Amino acid sequence: MVAAQNTDLQRVWRLVQELSAQLSANQQETERLRRHIELNPSYGSGSLNGLPAGRDKTGTVDGDGDAYRNLRRAYTALADDNVALKAESDALSRLCAEYELGLTRAMDQIRTHQHEVTASTIELHRNYSSIIDGKNAQNAALARDAVDVQGQIVSLNRYVREALHEQTDVGAETIIETLVQENAALRDRLHETEARLDAFLTLGNA
Repeated sequence: MVAAQNTDLQRVWRLVQELSAQLSANQQETERLRRHIELNPSYGSGSLNGLPAGRDKTGTVDGDGDAYRNLRRAYTALADDNVALKAESDALSRLCAEYELGLTRAMDQIRTHQHEVTASTIELHRNYSSIIDGKNAQNAALARDAVDVQGQIVSLNRYVREALHEQTDVGAETIIETLVQENAALRDRLHETEARLDAFLTLGNA
């Protein structure tokens, strides 16, 4: 669950970085257009206001000359371009504002998501620590019980040896030796019985 949340957070963070880069580029373009408009204050209306009239060699106004008509066309084209640039600048400004609003909301969501992930991680660590502490306490109790049982076994062995010693008036080593001898005698008798049985079966098959 935490891994999936971290993956989502990384994806959102990459998106925020891309939006930030786009916002920076748009702001630079908007600033460039603004400077262009400021450097050409007479442009932007689409009219010919501010265009100097053409003059002939005598100094009179020549409103119908080819040079003046070319200048009028160039001025009109520049004015139209400037209007388009201003519209583009306004659109970019609005887009920048929308990007800024989107980034603000995204950062708020990231902070909220990161807070939830951090709180969830802390809670998981707290629960894990509680479980580990409980297991350690159980292991310690089992270890104490094992030591107690071992001590009881040692005490019981000591009591049994003392009881046997009092009843038989012999030591534990003597009792063990006697049991070993009896066991060996029983094994010998068993071997003899098996040998007799094998001999009997052999005679029966002859």
